[in-house]
Amino acid sequence: MGATVTNILDEEAEYVAVLWLNSRMNSRRTLSLGPLESVGILFEIKPGAGSYKIQIDQLVGGFVILVVEESTGGGFPWLILLWVALGLTA
Repeated sequence: MGATVTNILDEEAEYVAVLWLNSRMNSRRTLSLGPLESVGILFEIKPGAGSYKIQIDQLVGGFVILVVEESTGGGFPWLILLWVALGLTA
């Protein structure tokens, strides 16, 4: 799951990015940004089958997983799936 955080101030600032999964806090990251700096942030999750609502600040999206299969090749790229889900609904 990913988002871009931008400091719009002319001074250093701290931002706490919180990932919500189905209205529950899943994880959080604290970022220190310089003046006018933008930083990409990624969250990794490993959801099971089901329907999910995801949110970071004002970005809201969702996805559904119908079947979960074990894989020996490292698994499904959830980060990409979540990035697209947020990007389409933001």
